Amino acid sequence: MGFEERAQALVATAAKIARLQDLTIDADVLDSASASLIQTGSEENWGETVDFYTLMLEVPISIYVDIGGE
Repeated sequence: MGFEERAQALVATAAKIARLQDLTIDADVLDSASASLIQTGSEENWGETVDFYTLMLEVPISIYVDIGGE
């Protein structure tokens, strides 16, 4: 499995951490989100390539409206 395919697993882990820290709203957002990782750049340094990724979260409109003021 490539790194990009691990987006949902990474977000699920972040949601568990948020719940353990009593960050209910954050955990709810993460649990409801559809996640994807997009490679947004790369850089060569000392002969090694470092890739940069952006985590994109698509959140249902109802959740977005609920957290609009936070």
